[in-house]
Amino acid sequence: MIYTVSFERLDKLHRKTRSKGREYFVPRLCADDMHGVIGGVKAYLPL
Repeated sequence: MIYTVSFERLDKLHRKTRSKGREYFVPRLCADDMHGVIGGVKAYLPL
């Protein structure tokens, strides 16, 4: 399923930890994974 999400909601990704409360991180995809995501979207949408 494809969703539309505001860019304001995409910053400050975090995971909860027991000691610190929240640990912020920036996830990264390697080029091969990104090509897989784009290929999946193209297969779903008539592009």
